[in-house]
Amino acid sequence: MALSTLHSRSLAPRGLLGLISLAKSPPDGDTLAVAATGALVINPHVPGSSGFDPVRELAPVAKLIEIPLVVVANPKTGPKTIMDAINRSKASPDGLSYGSTGVNSSQHLSVEMLKKATGANFVHVAYRGSGPASLAAVAGEVPMTSTDLTAAHENIKAGNLTALGLTSAKRSKLAPDIPTIAEGGVPGFDGPASFIGIMAPLGTPPERIRQLSLEIAAIVAKPDVQEKIRALSVEPAYEDEAVFGKYLVSESAKLKDVIASLPTPK
Repeated sequence: MALSTLHSRSLAPRGLLGLISLAKSPPDGDTLAVAATGALVINPHVPGSSGFDPVRELAPVAKLIEIPLVVVANPKTGPKTIMDAINRSKASPDGLSYGSTGVNSSQHLSVEMLKKATGANFVHVAYRGSGPASLAAVAGEVPMTSTDLTAAHENIKAGNLTALGLTSAKRSKLAPDIPTIAEGGVPGFDGPASFIGIMAPLGTPPERIRQLSLEIAAIVAKPDVQEKIRALSVEPAYEDEAVFGKYLVSESAKLKDVIASLPTPK
């Protein structure tokens, strides 16, 4: 299977351009894009976006991985639990600051969802990526940070960060001891996911997409591939084209609502 692959990074302009280029490619199944959450289901809803919506203008092939997101805190100066964070934020007129991997990232929008659900007074501090955001909490620059498990896991295990809760509805097999935010006192909370999947041009024959998806499933199921995926503190999460398509529609709608609720930048 010879594939020309266009890589997409969350919220990166070149990632969006890659998907736009994919949409103009021949729908023969020979050109695919590896794309992440930002380019697929966040960027289309950000004010001033290009108007290109991959969920409507591309065809899903397969979901590959999920990246667990976690809210962490400085063990000395930060909150000890997610409810402690919420209560501290409400008790202070200045609120409680939190770091994230950037404006309109899944990490940022997860806490904004939490803020909306609980009335917490969280104040966003944007960093350039998951590494800087995680280290900001380690250093005490911010009392807590919303980041991905990939960046925070080693510092959590070393005691340099306290894990307050995963933003997903379920615990991660990679860190089964870390509770979800829902378990921590916010019932039903299910924040935006962070994931990577494969897309094809709209109009690619269904039988070709089916073939590609099955081949991808076989690759992801290999023990050595699963081991390499988990070594990055991310989870294998294959979904076929039909399930992934429904997932994209659901996540896009969820994130559209969150972004619409944010204050208009001045």
